[in-house]
Parts: sequence; structure tokens; C-alpha cells
Amino acid sequence: MNTGFKRRGWFLANQFLSILLLATAAVRAESTADTNSIQSLKRMSLDDLMNVEITSVSKKEEKLTEAPAAVYVLTQEDIHRSGATCIPEALRLVPGLDVARIDAHTWAISSRGFNNEFANKLLVLIDGRSVYTPLFSGVFWDVQDPMLEDVDRIEVIRGPGATMWGANAVNGVINIITKSAKDTQGWLLSGGGGNLDRGFGEFRYGGSHGDDLSYRLYGKYFEHADSEMLGGGNGRDGWQQGRGGFRVDWQPSRDNLLTMQGDAYDGTEGQVESVSTNTPPYTQQLTRDTDISGGDVLGRWTHTLANGSEVKLQTYYDKTVRDMTNVGDNLDTFDVDLQYDRQIGSRQEVIAGLGYRLEDETIRNSSTVHTDRQLFSGFIQDEVTLIPERLKLTLGTKLEHNDFTGFEVEPSGRVSWTPTVHQTVWAAVSRAVRTPSDSEGNKAFGSEDLLAYELGYRVRPCERVSLDFATFYNDYSKLATFTTGTHGNDSSAQTYGLEAAGNWQMLDWWRWQATYTWLHMQLHVDDAATTSPEIDPGGSPQQQFSLRSLMNLPHQVQFDATLRYVDRVAIRTETSTTAVDVPQYFSLDLRLGWKPTKNLEFSIVGQDLLNGEHLEYAPSLQSQTTEVGRSIYGKVTWTF
Repeated sequence: MNTGFKRRGWFLANQFLSILLLATAAVRAESTADTNSIQSLKRMSLDDLMNVEITSVSKKEEKLTEAPAAVYVLTQEDIHRSGATCIPEALRLVPGLDVARIDAHTWAISSRGFNNEFANKLLVLIDGRSVYTPLFSGVFWDVQDPMLEDVDRIEVIRGPGATMWGANAVNGVINIITKSAKDTQGWLLSGGGGNLDRGFGEFRYGGSHGDDLSYRLYGKYFEHADSEMLGGGNGRDGWQQGRGGFRVDWQPSRDNLLTMQGDAYDGTEGQVESVSTNTPPYTQQLTRDTDISGGDVLGRWTHTLANGSEVKLQTYYDKTVRDMTNVGDNLDTFDVDLQYDRQIGSRQEVIAGLGYRLEDETIRNSSTVHTDRQLFSGFIQDEVTLIPERLKLTLGTKLEHNDFTGFEVEPSGRVSWTPTVHQTVWAAVSRAVRTPSDSEGNKAFGSEDLLAYELGYRVRPCERVSLDFATFYNDYSKLATFTTGTHGNDSSAQTYGLEAAGNWQMLDWWRWQATYTWLHMQLHVDDAATTSPEIDPGGSPQQQFSLRSLMNLPHQVQFDATLRYVDRVAIRTETSTTAVDVPQYFSLDLRLGWKPTKNLEFSIVGQDLLNGEHLEYAPSLQSQTTEVGRSIYGKVTWTF
């Protein structure tokens, strides 16, 4: 570890804390806070947070407080004031999610356990477009990089979402929803840099044609430095990427809304991989850049019928290309979905839909394999109000047919009870499946099964405090195993846990947020002597918590602090005979922002200020292990 850098980091951390104490004293001394600063906080008051409209649970708009599921929403303000430079960094704030950085460009992210580099039980969408890869039934987080200023909110469902979203929405759903083009008018220019985020810049221009058509264009580029290896040395995993895109929203009539949007990206990232050889030591480390590129285009038509029913048609095309040392992947995805939403009387609402997906994939390994896959799906959900404004019952199921395992049925039942306007109790029973990936697709391997039981409670005990609790018990069967060169379904598991989140508006200009997660996992293998489970229960922390302070100070100054704790994990890798132990750690992020004018903002962000280089996770396949370093960067944003 670089001692000089560690001392400089501690110096900056102490300066940040000194600023906090001075700022607090200044606010106490000043009898009247800056009016504009207070108004900016009121734009996202506790009332606003409690009444956020979400769509991910039932594919229709509903209040967050009334949703019968464990949902957490990251608003644009949350993302902005966190100082996050990418989606995974922002997701660290969500209870029930395990987010760990492996190297400069690789993340391990999961919900409710089973985390590793190739976590495969979490479905991720961007504006309704699935970013799932069949290569390992998971997500390449390094290319999920929308312009953060254009993200309206991130809705995170912990627990099964398969009834609405289908296979692989087993332990959770993350839906990243961007703003309408109408809400991003004018110019935005932003740029900055630091010791790890060496340089980044982005632009966005939004315009309109009359009152009915709005559009935006954007572009961004960044470069991230190499990590440091465990024990010292350069990790040679630097990361750079450029991206651009557009969005058009056109409302030709009151009953019709058309959206067209697209993105394209290209980048490289350093990679060190172990390759088998025929001579001692029988492995060789290869260092080369992985080339990543791709793009997507999405169209959506929303039509409201005369009786108030709504029809939504969405289609998209997505292309992903990755050229790695041992594997090359070229994936083309075409998807179309039709949804119908109808209110029946005053107490019943039915949502139904049909879907089709075609995947054309070419994988280059020791040989080249070309595969075409089709997915047919349909769902129906019926929400019945048993007692107006008090008791609702929601029943639904998803039916899918895939080329690996045939038909899959994924039903759920949910009930929500609102005894008072400030309390909601909900419960759910759901079934979800995880279908095979490319490497597992054979006659001996079937889908992994989950039967989940959930119970939750939301309460606002007083005007300035809101609390959200969720508990769960998950029973997994037919989990993936590897035996003598063949994938099978010879293990099972039970997990249970508690997730909590709270908001406290302590003062008009000072808000606190807190989250806590407790998780217990038990894994069972049918024949431990010959069977190796693909899931590692030791790779997920038992306890996590976070504490955030968001302060709006006079003269348009913001000071935000986030303290996180992550319990120890022990990670099983293919390159080590023993598990890699990752000690527990605390992390402190600080952000100081200043808006001298309405359209100009300066900010400085310090991430992981309590640590020098430290281990967050170990890679499953690579021979080298890299550490996460202290990061400090500055940023300027200009809108006009």
C-alpha cells in the first residue's frame, strides 16, 4: 500500500469532517437559512418520498407505500447526492442488495444472497429492456451505463418478480427508468476527474417541436485507472468507454404516446486471465484488453381506449459484442411485448400480456458455436379491492416456454392491508425459476426453483419519520451443481432474513436515511463427495447497514455523508483450494456541492475515505485479486 497516498487520503477525510462541523456550527449561528436552499429540499420532502409512483411491481402506476412487495426507490436526488459515477455505486444504498467491486470494471451484485461475479438470480431492466445475458444468466454491469443525470429513478424489488417479468427474476428486479425527453430540455455539460476516475465528460441537448414532440441527444466518455493488486503491484485492469444515444417522445393526441430511444457504446478494459498450458506450472497469465461494444433501439406505443383501458406495445433490438481472452460473445436480441390493462367496475383491475423474444448468439471458445433461442410468454394478473382503501388481493401467473426446459409456470399471490393512512401491511407467496445459461444447457440440467414467502410493514409514526420493514423465507430446490463434467440440479438451500429502511427529516434542512440487512443461508448438497455446488453461500455478507446524512446549507451548499458497513465473506474460487477471506469493513463517502448560480454546480466527492486499498470481493476465474482504493474527484456541471 502506498503510505504517502494513505496519509493524503486521511488528511482529505479529516478536512471533509472539519467542513461538516464548521458547516453545522454556521447553520446554528445563522437564524434564517437561505430560502432557495430550503425550497430545493422541499422539492423532495418526506411526503414526496412516501408518494413516489412506481411501476415495477404490477406493471402499472401505484404508490410506493401501497405496493405489496419489498420495494426501494432511488430517486434522481438520491443518485445525484450520493456522488455515484455509475449504476453499481448507486445501488450500494439499497437494503437487501449485496454490491461488491471486484476490480476496476467488474462487480458482484445480487439480492438476498447468492452473490458472485456471475450472479444469476437478479433481473435488470433499463426502461423495460432486459439486459440479461444468456452467457451466464446474469448481467454485464460494465456496459449498463446510462447518463446518470437522465435517470429519473431506480426501482428495486427484493424478492421474486417472475409473475410480471418472467424467468430469472428470482431474488429481485432492478428497473432503471430514465426521464422523458420533455423533462431534459436545454443543454447540460459536465466533466471532472480524480485519482481513480481519471477523467470523465458528458453532454446532453434537449429540444422540442411544438408542444407534442420532445427529443434529446447525449454523449459521454470516461477513463478509470488500474486497480492495485492484493499484496501490491498494478492490476492492469483500466477501463475506458464512450457512449451516445437519443430519445424522442411524441404525443400526437391525448390518447397516444410514442417513444423511440437508442444507445451505442464502445470501450476497452484491461484483463488478466489464467490459461492452461501443457508445461509447468501448467497455467499462464495473459494480459490483454477486452473489447466491448454494442447498442440498442427501443420503441413504445401507449394508447388509452375510450373506456379508460390502456394498451402498450413495446419492441426493442439489442446487440452485445465482447471479445475476451478465452471467450468471445456476439449476441443479438429481438423482443416484443404487448400489454393490456383494464379496470373492471370499481374494485377490480386486470393486466395481461404476451411476449416473444429471439436470441441469436455466437460464442467463440475452443470452437465456435452458433445458437438461436426463442422465448414465448404470457401473463395475467387480477387485483381485487376487497375493502375500499383498506384491503387488496392480487393474484397472477406467468407462463413461459423456452428452448432449454420447455414450459415454466410462475404464479404469485399478494395481499395488502392498510389499517390507517400511515400504515401498510403486506404479504406474498411466489414461485420463480432460473432457466439454464449457455454453459448449462443440456438434457441433464433443469431450471432452478424458488418458493418464496414474504411479509412486510410500512409505517409513518410521525410527520417526519417513515419506516419500512420486510422479512422473507426462501426455499430453493434443484440448484445448480457440477459433477464429473456435467451440470445437474443436486443441491437445495433455505435463506431467510430481515431488511429495514428509514427516513428521518430531523430539520427542514437536514435529513437522515438508514438501512439494515440481516441474512442467513443454508446450503444442502445431495452427494458432497462427488458433487460441487455452483452456489457459494459464503459469498454474501450476513449483515450490512448504511447511514446517510443529507444537509442543505445556506448559500446553495450541500453536504452529504454516507457510512456503510459490510460483514465479512469467504469466497470460493476456481483458482484457490481454500476460500478467500474478505474481512468486514466500514466505508465513508462524502460529497460537498455548491451552486453559485442556478445553472452552475461545483462538487467534490470522496469515496471509501476510511480505507486505503482493501479487498471487497475475489474473482471466480482470474488468478489475480485486486483491491478497491480510496477515490477523490471533482466535478463541474453547467446547464443552460
